[in-house]
Amino acid sequence: MRRMINLWTVPVMFAVLLFGAAGCAGGKDSLAEEEKQAFADVRAEIQSVVADPERAAKAIALISDVEQSFFNVRRSMNARRERFRELNADYDAARADIQAELARILSDIKANQQVVTDVHRQLVDIMTAEEWAAVQKAESKALSAAIKSLQSI
Repeated sequence: MRRMINLWTVPVMFAVLLFGAAGCAGGKDSLAEEEKQAFADVRAEIQSVVADPERAAKAIALISDVEQSFFNVRRSMNARRERFRELNADYDAARADIQAELARILSDIKANQQVVTDVHRQLVDIMTAEEWAAVQKAESKALSAAIKSLQSI
């Protein structure tokens, strides 16, 4: 039961960060550095906890995939904001154009959630329960830092 709760933690946090992306604009650089450090801490924790080098390498690669997913989300959020500014500035923009853009955004959000869910599931499957328990705190810190960084956009 505990693994199932943990499995849904990432997608729920991901959804929260995508819908709550309006934050303060200050400190973006420090937040990005905090995010990078948090993901580096997760990698270091995996390296120290997982005894099998092959499983550790797979888990570290998956953490890198999650980090890349957050980078991609940040980039797509910026593009979405710019597209909405364009639509808002165009007084002749049709309602269908705006609805199509919203549909594309929802589709992107679902795709991002699926990627993070899949990576998270693979990560849980690679590690033993004891290893996962040891790494989970560092992973939560990394995800919190990533969410903070995205909310600053």
